Amino acid sequence: MAAVHGKGGDVTFTGGSLDTTLASVTSWAFTSTGDVAESTGMGDSFAKFINGLTGFTATAECCAYTTFDVPTAVGAEATLTLQVSTGKTVAANAVLVSATETASIDDVGRLSLSFIGDATSVTYPA
Repeated sequence: MAAVHGKGGDVTFTGGSLDTTLASVTSWAFTSTGDVAESTGMGDSFAKFINGLTGFTATAECCAYTTFDVPTAVGAEATLTLQVSTGKTVAANAVLVSATETASIDDVGRLSLSFIGDATSVTYPA
């Protein structure tokens, strides 16, 4: 069975004035999304749905001692590339919609980043 390991993975967010490989990434996630509209009418025996818009969300978790300039990056649009240990990647145009920095008495500082984008820009390079 084929498997991937996160140890060799990384996250980049590049384009325009940005050229950033995020430091100390601990995890990332990519979720494809699709909206649907329910069109069931009174008297119908089964629910009916109509396909809607597609897109994606992505998150990256990092240790907070990074060189990423969070205040100026929120709202930026760039190419987001997520990579796993085998070198396989998923890349897409994305907008950084939120950045949350946290500090805890018993852990290193953390940086959580959230991205959104349209599904038409997603590529899975070989």
